[in-house]
Amino acid sequence: MSDHTFDAMAALRRLEDAGMPRPQAEASVTCHQQAVSASRGDLATKADLAKLGAELRAEFKTDLAQMEARLERTLRIHFGLMASFIVAVLTIMEFLGG
Repeated sequence: MSDHTFDAMAALRRLEDAGMPRPQAEASVTCHQQAVSASRGDLATKADLAKLGAELRAEFKTDLAQMEARLERTLRIHFGLMASFIVAVLTIMEFLGG
């Protein structure tokens, strides 16, 4: 989680210096504080994102390895079936031809 804090008094002064009436500036700062407080638990840090990236890469590698293994098995089956079919066709041709 981020260590950044919101300086309400500095924000209030900034808004008043920009010409905003104090009651409106106070309401704006209060709304901002509430929004920041409500979302603070949902904020991710660089470390959070790095951890998530590492987890996703590991999961991807596992999924890719499983997919490669399935593909290899499927190709072996198909090539075996094709070879058997070719042998069968050649045997029939030899038997019929003579």
